Amino acid sequence: MRIYPAQQRRFLERLGCRVTGSSRSYRVEPPSWRSDLRIPEDLYEELARLWGYERCSATLPPAPRQAVTSSWKSVEDPWIGRERDIRQCLSAAGMQEILTYSLVNPADHERVKSLAGKTPLELENPLSVDQAVLRNTLRIGALQTLARNLNRKTAESLQLFELGRLFGGDLKESRTLGLLVAGTPAPSWGFRPKPLGIFHLKGIVQLLCGRFRLDLKTKVGSIGGGFINPGIRFEINGKPFGTAGQVDSAVLAAFEIPADFPVAYAELNLERMGEISPKPVRVQGLPKVPSVLRDLAIVVPARSSPERLLEAGQILEAIKESGGPLLRKADLFDLYQGPQVPAGKKSLAFRLEFSAGDRTLTEEEVSTAFQKIMDGLKTSFAAALR
Repeated sequence: MRIYPAQQRRFLERLGCRVTGSSRSYRVEPPSWRSDLRIPEDLYEELARLWGYERCSATLPPAPRQAVTSSWKSVEDPWIGRERDIRQCLSAAGMQEILTYSLVNPADHERVKSLAGKTPLELENPLSVDQAVLRNTLRIGALQTLARNLNRKTAESLQLFELGRLFGGDLKESRTLGLLVAGTPAPSWGFRPKPLGIFHLKGIVQLLCGRFRLDLKTKVGSIGGGFINPGIRFEINGKPFGTAGQVDSAVLAAFEIPADFPVAYAELNLERMGEISPKPVRVQGLPKVPSVLRDLAIVVPARSSPERLLEAGQILEAIKESGGPLLRKADLFDLYQGPQVPAGKKSLAFRLEFSAGDRTLTEEEVSTAFQKIMDGLKTSFAAALR
């Protein structure tokens, strides 16, 4: 319902206001004792109170819908949708999100051995010593959360992630993703529980990069202090993306976590995701005829050099390169080192899928592609059929 000008003047005079001017345009001066009446909206609120809130319409003022939508799209931060997708992907993988403080104790950086020559940014007037510096790793909050849950015996295993910002000495902030897996899942029917570790983290990172269509590469090597080396280094388009490793027992002891409790941690630089365009989506039609499956079991040296292990990922990439257009898929399904394999060697088994899509492959075509793969492995890795 509408409040007419004459009614407005009467209500304002009841408030003790001085009203001057015509009925259509007048000036209002609040009394000296009403210090709360400073802006026009304060007067509107008083008018609505005197008129009666129940008599006021509950509808929003009219606004062009398209204009509001366009305005929102023009100012929306692209990271809003990106971080939402990251949360959905990791939650679907069985992980739980945590939020920890950006301010930490200076001693915590030493406890996780994450300084690496970098001094954390100190506050001039901190509230307490536990919140005296800005963090340069998310590992501190993740380990503190793990220790707190273990002390309360809330779960036998935890899978945690945090989207946060790290702070450098030059006041530069960087978006970062921390991933932690720990413990052994509870046993269930038909399922043999295995401790969560570095390879579980690797699979989660691969799942995440697949969601954003990023070309992820992994390398085994040293990843710095606080971890049991070797660890895993992640790269996107040849640029560093992050690391993953098994947390050292000395670091676990510093956070009062049992030394025999398996804990793996990964930290990814999300700024790299914003710099790289995702790969284009390629859609293939469903095959009209069944594929041909072959298993390939080979024996290779355990090390490519005295200082470096021979990675199964290197062999898998070589298989995909030499397999040609008929090789649709290749997966590693077995790794064995034991009495039946010579010392200094290891056995790897791969499942290969061949298909032409629109026709049935002949035995000769499959054998030729299979032999080409084997010849390439012999040349590159001194591989032998098992």
